[in-house]
Amino acid sequence: MEEVIFATGNEGKMREIRSILADTYPKILSMKEAGIRTEVTEDGKTYEENALMKARAVAAMATEAIVMADDSGLEVDFLNREPGIYSARYMGESTSYRIKNANLISRMEGVPAEKRTARFVCAIAAVLPDGREMTVRATIEGRIGYEGKAVSDTTPYSLYRSWERPQRSLRKKRKIWSATEERHSGL
Repeated sequence: MEEVIFATGNEGKMREIRSILADTYPKILSMKEAGIRTEVTEDGKTYEENALMKARAVAAMATEAIVMADDSGLEVDFLNREPGIYSARYMGESTSYRIKNANLISRMEGVPAEKRTARFVCAIAAVLPDGREMTVRATIEGRIGYEGKAVSDTTPYSLYRSWERPQRSLRKKRKIWSATEERHSGL
């Protein structure tokens, strides 16, 4: 089986990726585990462009591996789809998600539920050893809640699905099943 490297240094994200892809790729390396150190400026105009930038940068250093990368963000319709592709850098990279969430919630103050529509967007890119490139995008539609609590280290904003259930309460098994279904229909 070919080596698979996921272009991230985020240990929480690696745990999620390994859980989701365990049946297809039993061994996925982080950049650190693969001995790759690089910084990529994410200045693309889309999630797909940013994910491809990261995957290409790592693939240039690991030509025999399948390299995957992601870019994701939250799009709030009432805020003209902010923070969007800038979600990680929203209010500065060193700003805590607690503060970012509080700011987002305060900007939504007085906005009725029907206008609090939003979505998580995630694009995954893959660069294969033969040079082929692929991308896939998935979204989770919902509404911004009335509290500013982070869902996890890799999902920092609260998003309620249409049935008013906070995303953080979705069971891990359901999350993995959904991601697996997306993977089989995409990459």
